[in-house]
Amino acid sequence: MKRVSKILALAMMMTMLLGLTAQASSSTTTTTTPSPAASSSSAASGTSVAYASGVTTNDDTLAIYSVSEGIRNEAQAYATQVVGPNASILKIFDVVVKSGGFPRSVTFNVAGVVAGQNITVLHKGDNGWEVVPCTVGNGTVTATFNDLSPVAIVTNATSAKTADSVSWIAVCAVICLAGAVVFGRKAKRI
Repeated sequence: MKRVSKILALAMMMTMLLGLTAQASSSTTTTTTPSPAASSSSAASGTSVAYASGVTTNDDTLAIYSVSEGIRNEAQAYATQVVGPNASILKIFDVVVKSGGFPRSVTFNVAGVVAGQNITVLHKGDNGWEVVPCTVGNGTVTATFNDLSPVAIVTNATSAKTADSVSWIAVCAVICLAGAVVFGRKAKRI
């Protein structure tokens, strides 16, 4: 009987442990909190914010700057149209060419991006915002541009809900309970 109690207690403890992990797990959505920064390239009026923070490139002929809140709002509105209502701007920045020509393939080092993540690159060209095809690697986003100006890296902010994890935990609890019953019956026979 002691053995059954121990097994049952272990099963209950594992269920609670897994349940707490599911409840405490954070969403997979990556967000960036803006902070004040000086913008040296944005022509739009408004407060500048550092959505460019965490973005670099190994191309020494390019410079990356912050954009105004107005540009960010324009990009968010367009992202919602083309990506969907859960579109979230991961990074937005202004890219200035110091030297070189076009078309140009540029790889941005973007903190928080992983290979296979659903990323959309937006670019503000002469005719407004447009989608630029891209490839996503671990920490990188590569796109080919015909000119450079504000660029937004957008993600679809949908993620698995914690409730999905909780139902998985419930299934594990039932399995553990069934195992405890089976072992309990075997222990009574011995």
